[in-house]
Amino acid sequence: PKGSSSEAAKGSKKQEDYMDTMSTDQMDKTYGIGFRLLRKNGYSGEGSLGKTNKGVAAPIAVYRRKDKEGEAPTNS
Repeated sequence: PKGSSSEAAKGSKKQEDYMDTMSTDQMDKTYGIGFRLLRKNGYSGEGSLGKTNKGVAAPIAVYRRKDKEGEAPTNS
């Protein structure tokens, strides 16, 4: 099903492969302040995150769920 963990893992792998081909400047333009904050705190754009270098470096994919969209309030 859409939005399942296996689909998210596939999306994350695709993002990770895409990120491997991006330069540091491209990462900065694509991911903005989040990537700038990581670089400020020592992230070089390579490897994983965290004290043991086992954290996920790829951004988490966000999917919009159609069944959870709200309706605008109406004036009755």
